[in-house]
Amino acid sequence: MPGPTYASPEAASRGAEEGATSGHRRRKFEEYARDDPNTLFLGGKPQSDHTQATTIKEMGWFSDLGNEGGTSDAIIRVAFMSEYLCTHEISGRSIWLLHKDIQSGSNKAYLKTRQVNKMAQNWQCKICTDFLLPTARHLVARCKDQGIDLLAVSSSERKTYIQDSWPKDTKDMITLIYRMYQPIIGHVDLGSIFSPPEGISIERRRLCKKWRDFLKSVWFRGIEETIDIRVRAQTNPDGNQEQAEEQRKTSAIFFDCWRDMTTRGVVPKCPPISDLIVLPDGLSSNRKRRRVSNPSKDTVPQEDHSEPPSLITATQSG
Repeated sequence: MPGPTYASPEAASRGAEEGATSGHRRRKFEEYARDDPNTLFLGGKPQSDHTQATTIKEMGWFSDLGNEGGTSDAIIRVAFMSEYLCTHEISGRSIWLLHKDIQSGSNKAYLKTRQVNKMAQNWQCKICTDFLLPTARHLVARCKDQGIDLLAVSSSERKTYIQDSWPKDTKDMITLIYRMYQPIIGHVDLGSIFSPPEGISIERRRLCKKWRDFLKSVWFRGIEETIDIRVRAQTNPDGNQEQAEEQRKTSAIFFDCWRDMTTRGVVPKCPPISDLIVLPDGLSSNRKRRRVSNPSKDTVPQEDHSEPPSLITATQSG
Protein backbone atom coordinates (compact mmCIF):
# COMPACT_ATOMS: atom_id res chain seq x y z
CA MET A 1 0.00 0.00 0.00
CA PRO A 2 1.45 3.42 -0.91
CA GLY A 3 2.65 5.61 1.94
CA PRO A 4 0.57 8.54 3.19
CA THR A 5 0.54 11.78 1.26
CA TYR A 6 1.98 15.03 2.57
CA ALA A 7 -1.29 16.80 3.24
CA SER A 8 -1.79 20.54 2.90
CA PRO A 9 -3.49 22.32 5.83
CA GLU A 10 -6.72 22.53 3.86
CA ALA A 11 -6.63 18.86 2.87
CA ALA A 12 -5.82 17.77 6.41
CA SER A 13 -8.70 19.86 7.77
CA ARG A 14 -11.07 18.32 5.25
CA GLY A 15 -9.88 14.85 6.20
CA ALA A 16 -10.38 15.62 9.87
CA GLU A 17 -13.86 16.99 9.25
CA GLU A 18 -14.88 13.98 7.18
CA GLY A 19 -13.56 11.59 9.81
CA ALA A 20 -15.37 13.33 12.64
CA THR A 21 -18.83 13.52 11.09
CA SER A 22 -20.00 10.20 12.50
CA GLY A 23 -18.95 7.35 14.73
CA HIS A 24 -19.39 5.01 11.77
CA ARG A 25 -16.81 6.83 9.68
CA ARG A 26 -14.41 6.98 12.58
CA ARG A 27 -14.65 3.24 13.12
CA LYS A 28 -14.05 2.69 9.41
CA PHE A 29 -10.98 4.91 9.54
CA GLU A 30 -9.59 3.06 12.54
CA GLU A 31 -10.14 -0.29 10.81
CA TYR A 32 -8.23 1.02 7.80
CA ALA A 33 -5.46 2.45 9.96
CA ARG A 34 -4.87 -0.81 11.74
CA ASP A 35 -4.22 -2.47 8.38
CA ASP A 36 -1.88 0.27 7.17
CA PRO A 37 1.64 0.01 8.65
CA ASN A 38 2.28 3.64 7.74
CA THR A 39 -0.59 4.93 9.85
CA LEU A 40 -0.10 5.56 13.54
CA PHE A 41 -3.25 3.93 14.94
CA LEU A 42 -1.54 0.79 16.15
CA GLY A 43 -3.78 -0.27 19.03
CA GLY A 44 -3.14 -3.22 21.27
CA LYS A 45 -1.38 -3.60 24.60
CA PRO A 46 2.20 -4.57 25.49
CA GLN A 47 2.71 -8.12 24.29
CA SER A 48 5.87 -9.05 26.18
CA ASP A 49 8.48 -7.76 28.57
CA HIS A 50 11.48 -7.79 26.22
CA THR A 51 14.39 -5.81 27.62
CA GLN A 52 16.49 -5.82 24.44
CA ALA A 53 15.61 -5.21 20.80
CA THR A 54 12.17 -4.16 21.98
CA THR A 55 9.52 -2.81 19.61
CA ILE A 56 7.10 0.07 20.02
CA LYS A 57 4.25 -2.44 20.12
CA GLU A 58 5.86 -4.34 22.98
CA MET A 59 6.47 -1.12 24.90
CA GLY A 60 2.80 -0.22 24.48
CA TRP A 61 3.64 3.39 23.71
CA PHE A 62 0.91 3.81 21.12
CA SER A 63 -1.77 1.66 22.75
CA ASP A 64 -3.86 4.72 23.62
CA LEU A 65 -3.23 6.84 20.53
CA GLY A 66 -6.22 8.90 19.54
CA ASN A 67 -8.28 8.09 22.63
CA GLU A 68 -10.70 10.78 23.69
CA GLY A 69 -8.82 11.16 26.97
CA GLY A 70 -5.90 12.67 25.11
CA THR A 71 -2.34 11.57 24.42
CA SER A 72 0.81 12.84 26.13
CA ASP A 73 3.12 15.29 24.40
CA ALA A 74 5.99 12.78 24.47
CA ILE A 75 3.93 10.05 22.80
CA ILE A 76 2.66 12.44 20.13
CA ARG A 77 6.15 13.63 19.32
CA VAL A 78 7.59 10.11 19.16
CA ALA A 79 4.66 9.06 16.96
CA PHE A 80 5.38 11.84 14.48
CA MET A 81 9.14 11.15 14.59
CA SER A 82 8.57 7.44 13.93
CA GLU A 83 6.24 8.11 11.00
CA TYR A 84 8.68 10.56 9.45
CA LEU A 85 11.52 8.06 9.84
CA CYS A 86 9.51 5.46 7.91
CA THR A 87 7.82 7.62 5.28
CA HIS A 88 9.69 10.99 5.15
CA GLU A 89 6.30 12.63 5.70
CA ILE A 90 3.62 13.21 8.33
CA SER A 91 0.18 12.43 6.99
CA GLY A 92 -2.91 14.54 7.51
CA ARG A 93 -4.65 11.41 8.82
CA SER A 94 -2.09 11.07 11.60
CA ILE A 95 -2.42 14.73 12.57
CA TRP A 96 -6.19 14.30 12.90
CA LEU A 97 -5.84 11.02 14.78
CA LEU A 98 -3.47 12.44 17.38
CA HIS A 99 -5.48 15.60 17.94
CA LYS A 100 -9.10 14.49 18.06
CA ASP A 101 -9.67 16.98 20.87
CA ILE A 102 -9.33 19.88 18.41
CA GLN A 103 -12.51 20.77 16.55
CA SER A 104 -12.19 19.98 12.87
CA GLY A 105 -12.33 22.94 10.51
CA SER A 106 -11.44 25.36 13.30
CA ASN A 107 -8.66 27.91 13.18
CA LYS A 108 -6.87 25.91 15.86
CA ALA A 109 -7.00 22.80 13.67
CA TYR A 110 -5.52 24.76 10.78
CA LEU A 111 -2.74 26.15 12.97
CA LYS A 112 -2.01 22.69 14.37
CA THR A 113 -1.70 21.19 10.88
CA ARG A 114 0.52 24.02 9.73
CA GLN A 115 2.72 23.64 12.79
CA VAL A 116 3.18 19.89 12.28
CA ASN A 117 3.92 20.37 8.57
CA LYS A 118 6.47 23.04 9.49
CA MET A 119 8.08 20.63 11.92
CA ALA A 120 8.36 18.00 9.16
CA GLN A 121 9.93 20.59 6.85
CA ASN A 122 12.43 21.44 9.57
CA TRP A 123 13.39 17.78 9.91
CA GLN A 124 13.71 17.55 6.13
CA CYS A 125 16.07 20.52 6.09
CA LYS A 126 18.24 19.15 8.89
CA ILE A 127 18.54 15.74 7.27
CA CYS A 128 18.82 16.73 3.61
CA THR A 129 20.62 20.08 3.77
CA ASP A 130 22.56 19.93 7.03
CA PHE A 131 23.71 16.31 6.66
CA LEU A 132 23.27 14.78 3.20
CA LEU A 133 24.43 17.80 1.19
CA PRO A 134 27.75 18.43 3.00
CA THR A 135 28.40 14.68 3.20
CA ALA A 136 27.87 14.35 -0.55
CA ARG A 137 30.08 17.37 -1.24
CA HIS A 138 32.83 15.89 0.91
CA LEU A 139 32.67 12.58 -0.96
CA VAL A 140 32.83 14.34 -4.33
CA ALA A 141 35.80 16.44 -3.18
CA ARG A 142 37.62 13.42 -1.74
CA CYS A 143 37.21 11.48 -4.99
CA LYS A 144 38.35 14.52 -6.97
CA ASP A 145 41.57 14.60 -4.93
CA GLN A 146 42.10 11.02 -6.10
CA GLY A 147 41.55 12.00 -9.73
CA ILE A 148 37.96 10.72 -9.90
CA ASP A 149 35.09 12.94 -11.03
CA LEU A 150 31.95 11.46 -9.47
CA LEU A 151 29.79 13.71 -11.64
CA ALA A 152 31.35 12.39 -14.85
CA VAL A 153 31.59 8.67 -14.14
CA SER A 154 28.80 6.26 -14.97
CA SER A 155 25.92 5.72 -12.58
CA SER A 156 27.15 2.24 -11.66
CA GLU A 157 30.66 3.54 -10.91
CA ARG A 158 29.24 6.35 -8.78
CA LYS A 159 27.19 3.83 -6.81
CA THR A 160 30.31 1.77 -6.16
CA TYR A 161 32.20 4.76 -4.75
CA ILE A 162 29.26 5.65 -2.52
CA GLN A 163 28.94 2.08 -1.26
CA ASP A 164 32.67 1.99 -0.52
CA SER A 165 32.27 5.05 1.72
CA TRP A 166 29.90 3.16 4.04
CA PRO A 167 31.70 2.54 7.36
CA LYS A 168 33.12 -0.90 8.07
CA ASP A 169 32.92 -0.58 11.86
CA THR A 170 29.53 -1.09 13.53
CA LYS A 171 30.01 1.83 15.92
CA ASP A 172 30.76 4.11 12.98
CA MET A 173 27.62 2.88 11.20
CA ILE A 174 25.53 3.72 14.26
CA THR A 175 27.09 7.16 14.60
CA LEU A 176 26.61 7.90 10.89
CA ILE A 177 22.90 7.03 10.95
CA TYR A 178 22.50 8.92 14.21
CA ARG A 179 24.02 12.05 12.69
CA MET A 180 21.84 11.75 9.62
CA TYR A 181 18.59 11.34 11.53
CA GLN A 182 19.57 13.28 14.65
CA PRO A 183 16.32 15.30 14.95
CA ILE A 184 14.11 12.19 14.99
CA ILE A 185 16.22 9.20 16.06
CA GLY A 186 16.65 9.70 19.82
CA HIS A 187 14.09 7.04 20.76
CA VAL A 188 15.38 4.39 18.34
CA ASP A 189 17.69 1.60 19.56
CA LEU A 190 20.31 1.81 16.83
CA GLY A 191 22.65 -0.37 18.88
CA SER A 192 20.28 -3.34 18.75
CA ILE A 193 19.45 -2.70 15.10
CA PHE A 194 23.08 -2.70 13.95
CA SER A 195 24.44 -5.14 16.54
CA PRO A 196 21.57 -7.39 17.70
CA PRO A 197 21.95 -8.58 21.30
CA GLU A 198 22.77 -12.20 22.01
CA GLY A 199 19.90 -14.41 23.03
CA ILE A 200 17.17 -12.81 20.93
CA SER A 201 15.08 -14.93 18.59
CA ILE A 202 15.83 -15.54 14.93
CA GLU A 203 12.68 -13.61 14.04
CA ARG A 204 13.89 -10.63 16.06
CA ARG A 205 17.29 -10.76 14.35
CA ARG A 206 15.52 -10.71 11.01
CA LEU A 207 13.52 -7.69 12.12
CA CYS A 208 16.71 -5.89 13.14
CA LYS A 209 18.19 -6.68 9.73
CA LYS A 210 15.15 -5.26 7.94
CA TRP A 211 15.55 -1.99 9.82
CA ARG A 212 19.30 -2.04 9.21
CA ASP A 213 18.84 -2.57 5.48
CA PHE A 214 16.20 0.16 5.30
CA LEU A 215 18.30 2.78 7.11
CA LYS A 216 21.43 1.98 5.10
CA SER A 217 19.51 2.07 1.82
CA VAL A 218 17.97 5.46 2.65
CA TRP A 219 21.44 6.80 3.44
CA PHE A 220 22.83 5.39 0.18
CA ARG A 221 19.97 6.66 -1.98
CA GLY A 222 20.03 10.02 -0.23
CA ILE A 223 23.74 10.50 -0.97
CA GLU A 224 23.37 9.26 -4.55
CA GLU A 225 20.49 11.58 -5.40
CA THR A 226 22.08 14.51 -3.56
CA ILE A 227 25.18 14.17 -5.73
CA ASP A 228 23.24 13.68 -8.95
CA ILE A 229 20.75 16.49 -8.34
CA ARG A 230 21.98 19.09 -5.85
CA VAL A 231 25.77 18.86 -6.04
CA ARG A 232 25.68 18.71 -9.84
CA ALA A 233 23.68 21.94 -9.94
CA GLN A 234 26.24 23.69 -7.74
CA THR A 235 29.29 22.97 -9.87
CA ASN A 236 28.79 26.02 -12.11
CA PRO A 237 31.31 28.62 -10.83
CA ASP A 238 29.49 31.65 -12.25
CA GLY A 239 27.40 32.26 -9.14
CA ASN A 240 24.99 34.53 -10.98
CA GLN A 241 21.30 35.01 -10.22
CA GLU A 242 20.25 32.57 -12.93
CA GLN A 243 22.46 29.88 -11.41
CA ALA A 244 21.07 30.57 -7.94
CA GLU A 245 17.53 30.14 -9.25
CA GLU A 246 18.53 26.88 -10.91
CA GLN A 247 19.92 25.62 -7.61
CA ARG A 248 16.65 26.44 -5.86
CA LYS A 249 14.75 24.48 -8.50
CA THR A 250 17.02 21.47 -8.20
CA SER A 251 16.72 21.57 -4.41
CA ALA A 252 12.94 21.46 -4.77
CA ILE A 253 13.28 18.49 -7.14
CA PHE A 254 15.48 16.70 -4.62
CA PHE A 255 13.04 17.35 -1.76
CA ASP A 256 10.27 15.80 -3.87
CA CYS A 257 12.50 12.77 -4.44
CA TRP A 258 13.21 12.57 -0.72
CA ARG A 259 9.53 12.63 0.25
CA ASP A 260 8.72 9.99 -2.39
CA MET A 261 11.73 7.79 -1.65
CA THR A 262 9.89 5.20 0.43
CA THR A 263 7.11 4.79 -2.15
CA ARG A 264 9.19 4.66 -5.36
CA GLY A 265 10.58 1.20 -4.73
CA VAL A 266 14.18 2.46 -4.62
CA VAL A 267 14.70 1.40 -0.98
CA PRO A 268 13.51 -1.75 0.81
CA LYS A 269 10.12 -1.43 2.41
CA CYS A 270 10.54 -0.88 6.12
CA PRO A 271 8.61 -2.94 8.69
CA PRO A 272 5.46 -1.46 10.26
CA ILE A 273 6.01 1.49 12.59
CA SER A 274 4.79 -0.68 15.46
CA ASP A 275 7.84 -2.93 14.90
CA LEU A 276 10.39 -0.13 15.21
CA ILE A 277 13.16 -1.16 17.65
CA VAL A 278 13.25 1.44 20.43
CA LEU A 279 15.10 2.26 23.64
CA PRO A 280 13.17 1.42 26.83
CA ASP A 281 13.69 5.01 28.03
CA GLY A 282 13.06 6.49 24.60
CA LEU A 283 10.15 8.60 25.81
CA SER A 284 12.28 10.50 28.30
CA SER A 285 12.25 14.18 27.40
CA ASN A 286 14.82 15.37 29.96
CA ARG A 287 17.91 13.53 28.78
CA LYS A 288 20.79 15.85 27.96
CA ARG A 289 21.94 13.50 25.22
CA ARG A 290 20.14 11.13 22.89
CA ARG A 291 21.53 7.74 23.89
CA VAL A 292 22.42 5.01 21.43
CA SER A 293 23.51 1.53 22.42
CA ASN A 294 27.06 0.22 21.90
CA PRO A 295 29.17 3.25 20.85
CA SER A 296 31.12 5.06 23.54
CA LYS A 297 29.54 8.29 24.68
CA ASP A 298 32.18 10.45 23.02
CA THR A 299 31.16 9.14 19.57
CA VAL A 300 27.55 10.29 19.95
CA PRO A 301 26.77 13.85 18.78
CA GLN A 302 25.27 16.30 21.25
CA GLU A 303 21.51 16.61 21.16
CA ASP A 304 20.18 19.42 19.02
CA HIS A 305 18.24 21.73 21.35
CA SER A 306 16.76 23.76 18.49
CA GLU A 307 13.94 21.28 17.88
CA PRO A 308 10.40 22.69 17.84
CA PRO A 309 8.51 22.79 21.17
CA SER A 310 5.82 20.38 22.29
CA LEU A 311 3.08 19.93 19.70
CA ILE A 312 0.28 20.64 22.17
CA THR A 313 1.69 23.32 24.46
CA ALA A 314 3.05 25.34 21.57
CA THR A 315 -0.45 26.04 20.24
CA GLN A 316 -2.58 26.25 23.37
CA SER A 317 -2.26 30.01 23.39
CA GLY A 318 -3.62 30.14 19.83
